Amino acid sequence: MPAMNICTIIAKNYVAHARVLAESFREHHPEQSCYVLVIDDTEGYIDAAYEPFELVTPAQLHIDDYEHMAAIYDVLELSTAVKPWLLRHLLEERGLERIAYLDPDIRVYDRLDEIDGLTREHGLVLIPHITTPLPRDGKRPSEADILISGTYNLGFISLERGAGTERLLDWWSERLKTDCVVAPDAGYFVDQRWMDFVHGVMPDFYVLRDPAYNVAYWNLHGRDLTYHKGRYYVDGRPLRFFHFSGFDPDHRKRLSKHQTRIEIRRGSTLARACNGYADELLANGYKKAKNWPYSYGVLPNGVKLDSGMHRLYRKGEGAPRESIFTQRGADRFVAWLNEPAPVGGEHGVTRYLYEIYSGRPDLRQTFPNLDGPDAMRLIEWHRVHGQVKLPYPVHPSAEQDDQDTPQTSDSPVGV
Repeated sequence: MPAMNICTIIAKNYVAHARVLAESFREHHPEQSCYVLVIDDTEGYIDAAYEPFELVTPAQLHIDDYEHMAAIYDVLELSTAVKPWLLRHLLEERGLERIAYLDPDIRVYDRLDEIDGLTREHGLVLIPHITTPLPRDGKRPSEADILISGTYNLGFISLERGAGTERLLDWWSERLKTDCVVAPDAGYFVDQRWMDFVHGVMPDFYVLRDPAYNVAYWNLHGRDLTYHKGRYYVDGRPLRFFHFSGFDPDHRKRLSKHQTRIEIRRGSTLARACNGYADELLANGYKKAKNWPYSYGVLPNGVKLDSGMHRLYRKGEGAPRESIFTQRGADRFVAWLNEPAPVGGEHGVTRYLYEIYSGRPDLRQTFPNLDGPDAMRLIEWHRVHGQVKLPYPVHPSAEQDDQDTPQTSDSPVGV
């Protein structure tokens, strides 16, 4: 019976991570393939003929209105939203019997035959974030952080083709089409929180609790990582794969930007693993690729998309329906952003600025009366203090000089 293959999803600037994942998987499974979906344009950047993986493009997934998803989501959200489409494509259109998704910042250290067998037996395998309680030490992540992000870490999911899987992917993709956002206050955290419903949707799935799988900053507090005769071990068992989420090879002494609990001690096994992974990223073009532009981060008219624009477009409420990634669509989108807001609009507050204001409790407290003098104060605050972070107006008026050209923070650079 054919063994399992793996897949992952990246924006093109994460190609070094995908190469390390693919090469480490091939080291232990030379007969199998790693499929990599790149969510943005690769022309002039990635040549599939020279990569250690099989390239998949968004067009091959047949997603209706893909550019609409690119408009409502940032790069992280889009990368996670398309996951069920990729899994369905590989199982149904490419005829694979089983497929495991692994995040691109994972490195494989041993064979994954156990996952293959469990997937064949149960149809679906998931790994929980933690299998031992987190200490209440005031450090991150806390158990509350895990509750917010979801029971299972969707940096890994393994599926077998079948009727149950088809139903799961149909349900999951429908939800992720519009509701794959980072909005913990609203109960959303990309694709992960949705999988908390799996107990009802696909109840016969398997929960893999083996400490040698998906080792990461959120579970390393309860696991003993050692190294002996060229192999890594976790609690005495061969390490299968390590999830380097939030690791930066330019800052090797920090395990993850997302946590404060685990320290990398000089000469430790963890330091060895992190240094080795960093060296592999650098050898696979990390320095060159990390600054490659995200194709859906800037509109044809030069406006950089930010979180406020994504949120507004997702809400709709009169937004232009044509693609904002065409010149005409981009100009209409900007004009829509600059329309008067429902509150403060007659005083110059735009739809876009009001969205930023609505999401900032400090601004709402400082400028409570936008139907009065606080509207002009908010606009002035933004011009003086918010100019670097947020564009206002989105397009400068004719009388503004070059120093007033709106700027935004850069698009996220990784998945």
